[in-house]
Amino acid sequence: MVEKVLELVNELQEITKKKWLSIYVDVDKAEVHILITKTFLSIFEDFTVRKFPSDQHPYEAFAEIKGIKFITLMTQKEYEEYVEKTA
Repeated sequence: MVEKVLELVNELQEITKKKWLSIYVDVDKAEVHILITKTFLSIFEDFTVRKFPSDQHPYEAFAEIKGIKFITLMTQKEYEEYVEKTA
């Protein structure tokens, strides 16, 4: 599982054309948390958004590739800017 996650993360890093990708990996849940929302949005065109139980980040956006879930948390402002305008 770890090798699969590393392979996907390396592919994402190449897609973003950045030297590094700020992430947190939860191997037990097969999840990769992308800590910068703009990075997540630059990688994924198709994703799902749902409410998240947090005052600071009330939304969670996620996409799944090869059984690995990629997640970012969104502020209200990010949600309004990126999701509501494109809906």
